Amino acid sequence: MKKYYQIFLMGLNEAMQYRLNFVLRLISIVFPVTIQIFIWNSVYSADKGSVVYGFTYGQMIIYTLLSAVVSKFISSQGIEQIINYEIKNGQLNKYTVKPISFLRYMFSVGLGKKIPLMIITSLIMSIILIFAQIKLGVSISILRILFFVISCNLALLLNYFIMFCLVPFAFWINDANSLFIIMTLIINVFSGGVFPLDIFGDVGNRVFDFLPFKYCIYYPVSIINNRIELSYIPQILLLQIVWIMISYFVAKGMWKAGIKTYSAFGG
Repeated sequence: MKKYYQIFLMGLNEAMQYRLNFVLRLISIVFPVTIQIFIWNSVYSADKGSVVYGFTYGQMIIYTLLSAVVSKFISSQGIEQIINYEIKNGQLNKYTVKPISFLRYMFSVGLGKKIPLMIITSLIMSIILIFAQIKLGVSISILRILFFVISCNLALLLNYFIMFCLVPFAFWINDANSLFIIMTLIINVFSGGVFPLDIFGDVGNRVFDFLPFKYCIYYPVSIINNRIELSYIPQILLLQIVWIMISYFVAKGMWKAGIKTYSAFGG
């Protein structure tokens, strides 16, 4: 574990050196969130007390703000594209001869790079929650905040492993970056990162129940947004853990299959 801790510190040091990228990632939240708030203000303009897709005005604004920040909190920060580059340029060879797990190595580096962003997004989420209670009159209990924190961290792990499930396609596709970009957008939509999944109706949500994506953004935000009963939250957290385990073993199996292909062609 000590070697992965050193790798984690290496990633953290690299993140601190590229502060401009860090700032740009935060700024990238502002424009789409502003557009969404204008849209929802228009939808609720006739009656701020109305309920749309099961959301009050206050709940919808909180969801819009928090879903954007949570999506940044759990993002893989393009680690799949970095791995694609390593594979296509033969750089993977230098890892295969070392006594380390490449996926654990990349996870440690990625987590180290994310620490500054995680700290800032956590502060932003705290400000949003204070705003929700003071300006929107939304009551949020300490227990919900605790569950929200746990769920967000589980969502971070889940999102990483989902992306690691996609990474092995770099072994079989000439340039998988286009696939990664498309899948990142699709996953963000199906996770509830753009709009609440309730807009897809009951049928759509029944389909999403059999997929891991809604456990990345929709459920964590719904926990803090008073959309889920407290008694049901432990089940949500348990299902997040189950999906983490499933995605981990799927990613591991696909990686092994990809490595065999890589080795067969001599890297």
